Amino acid sequence: MGLKLQGIIINENFETKQNELFELLGIETFKLINKSTLNDYWNGFQSKGKIVFSFFKNATIIRCDSHFISSDPIKSKLSKNHEIMTFYQFDTINAMSFDFFRNSKPIRRLYTDHASKYFKFEEGQVLPEENNPKSVDDSFYNLTIHFLTKRIDSKFVHDPSNSFEYEIKYTYPGFIEKLMGKTKYHNYWKRTF
Repeated sequence: MGLKLQGIIINENFETKQNELFELLGIETFKLINKSTLNDYWNGFQSKGKIVFSFFKNATIIRCDSHFISSDPIKSKLSKNHEIMTFYQFDTINAMSFDFFRNSKPIRRLYTDHASKYFKFEEGQVLPEENNPKSVDDSFYNLTIHFLTKRIDSKFVHDPSNSFEYEIKYTYPGFIEKLMGKTKYHNYWKRTF
């Protein structure tokens, strides 16, 4: 089946301010359906209509559907006065990508896949937080260490993280909005989804 990771990491713990997260994401209607740990949510893609907030030390992990990680306006809003990383990893097709935003601006983007033939897209310089990576995997996991102090796939992150699963109502952009370019997705996210 393969590892499936998708979401957003923010360099602030919003556990006591979850309403602010909903506001930043533009989600007006939500209902808590489960409280657990990240261990129950770390592998797999979230479907539309569900979102999971997990909190670990000084960071927030948002497990969400592809719209939220692809939308540049949402990433700009979330990263105002923050650093964020949106990420996507799907081992089955050997695909990995991430965006690193700081203070509402994209700083670094990296995307690779081997689905049909090797493809790589890169914008921005390698960041010190990537810690001299030897591969795209190294870049990704070293950035998660930057935010979480441990790799995102570590039980030392999963077990102590408080997680809240919500059912949400959100007005996703329609086909016409996407076609007319009113929704701002970077080309490599369009390629991914």
